[in-house]
Amino acid sequence: MAASRIHGQHGALYVDITSAANGSAVLVATLNDSKRSFVTDTVEVTAYEDSNKIYVSGKPDASATYAGFLDVSTDQLWYPSRDGAARKFYDYVDTVNNANKYWFGTGIFDFAVDQGVGAAATISINMKAASSISRVWA
Repeated sequence: MAASRIHGQHGALYVDITSAANGSAVLVATLNDSKRSFVTDTVEVTAYEDSNKIYVSGKPDASATYAGFLDVSTDQLWYPSRDGAARKFYDYVDTVNNANKYWFGTGIFDFAVDQGVGAAATISINMKAASSISRVWA
C-alpha cells in the first residue's frame, strides 16, 4: 500500500467551550500546533532468572497538547479549564483534504496564556482523556 503523507497545516480542534459543558463542540480558534499521545502503561516484572527485563501491559492512555495564539474575541478554553468538567471534543488531522479522519471523545482541558513585550500572546492547552478515545479513520 502506498504511503499517504499529509501536510500538518489543516488540523483543527473542536471542543464544547460552553459554561455549562452541555453545548456543541466549536472550533478552538488560532491554534497552530498539536501533539497527540497514545501510550500504554507498563510494569516491570523481571525475575532473577530472566535474561533481560520483562514488562507487562497496563491501561492505555490518551492525551494531547495544543498551542496557538490568544484570541480575545472568543472564550477559547476558559470555561473548560476552570470547572474541570469533561468536554466533548473532535480533533481533526486535515479538515480540508481528509475531513473523515479524526479522534473524538471527552477530555479534561487545561489552558495557559503566555505573553511578553517582545512576543505575541500565546496559549497552550493540555487534554487528558475523560472517556474512551475513539477515532473515525475512513
